[in-house]
Amino acid sequence: MREDKEPPIYSEIESSLNNDSKKFLKSKLIKSIGSKNAHEISFDDGSDSPVPEIIKTLLNEDFDTDGFIALSKQISEQLNKTQSGINSAGFILILHGFNENKKVIGILKLEKEEGAQLKQSQRDGKNTFEITNIKDLILSKNTRLFKIGVFYKESDDSYSGTICDNQLTKKGDVAHFFLRGFLGCKLNADYAIETKNFFKYSIDFFKNNIEDPLIQNQYKLHLQSYVSSQSGTLNTRTFAAMYLNISDRNSYEKYLHEKDVPIQILKDVSYIEADIKKHLYEFENGIRIIGTNNDFEENVKLEPLENGDTRATVESRLENI
Repeated sequence: MREDKEPPIYSEIESSLNNDSKKFLKSKLIKSIGSKNAHEISFDDGSDSPVPEIIKTLLNEDFDTDGFIALSKQISEQLNKTQSGINSAGFILILHGFNENKKVIGILKLEKEEGAQLKQSQRDGKNTFEITNIKDLILSKNTRLFKIGVFYKESDDSYSGTICDNQLTKKGDVAHFFLRGFLGCKLNADYAIETKNFFKYSIDFFKNNIEDPLIQNQYKLHLQSYVSSQSGTLNTRTFAAMYLNISDRNSYEKYLHEKDVPIQILKDVSYIEADIKKHLYEFENGIRIIGTNNDFEENVKLEPLENGDTRATVESRLENI
């Protein structure tokens, strides 16, 4: 933890919600956990975060205001400990409620910019926050919405959860610090995410570890071909054995293992279709340019000319003649 990090400011009593705020939060939660940015999660037994045990306690024990406040503070302390200096300051709301007779614990993180305020006041001699204006706060242009974790109990020893990170623009992404460092959770098996991670981290390995640009490009083309094949499964060892030089295989497999990429994956390219789908640009003079969306965005510039022609500029290393 950074020594100059400011400690959290707590509400010392439960903050009451009016009916409008309850309806708004319920609607926002339902919309978020049902969105494309939501993923099923479970507690990670290998995590050292105290949050899973705190959530289990809140789900198993009868509601007690003092206990709820104390455990909420512990959750906030873990978030503060986990965040780095690059994470914006903000608010954290711990919610206790019921959905279809199941007890639910919600953790909402809002990152604020200058101007977004949650007014602190006193009730019964204790500090608290007035959150009757929570709708205005969440919808404020100065508040970026936000990360959510929702948990409930399935059975005596079974718990379920959903995470939603609305601040990330790419499908399948979840902030690592929030998921693992803070919540102490891991994503449940999601074939689209596993496929995306296999593709993404393979590209990262090629860029950062293969010095020869020709070999690097060959590996990328092999990867696109492998992921685009008709096979319904992916295997990191099979790919390495088929397409990588012997000198690169062990370090490649070790890198993917460190990134928690499974060896065997049931393929789902939903999150990487734009990366692997190839498009053809064909000109009247017979010249053709073939590449993925990302290839064109990064390396090809199309410029319309006054005579109706189009000038295509390709910026890359020449691989073959």
